[in-house]
Amino acid sequence: MTPCPFTSRELECVHWLSQGKTASEIATIIGRKRFSIQGYIKSAREKIEAATVASLVATSIREGWMQ
Repeated sequence: MTPCPFTSRELECVHWLSQGKTASEIATIIGRKRFSIQGYIKSAREKIEAATVASLVATSIREGWMQ
């Protein structure tokens, strides 16, 4: 297993994405602005070169970065 490249906030966002939440819903859940959540998601996608949110979630699960 490769080390998780995400910050704790990015990983939290990926977790909520895996539960089917939107950026707006995640913002409400963790008490941040939607714009910030979109930035965390974008950063996480760029770190692993994921073309879509679905591939971000799938890779995160496959690599064991999410419990």
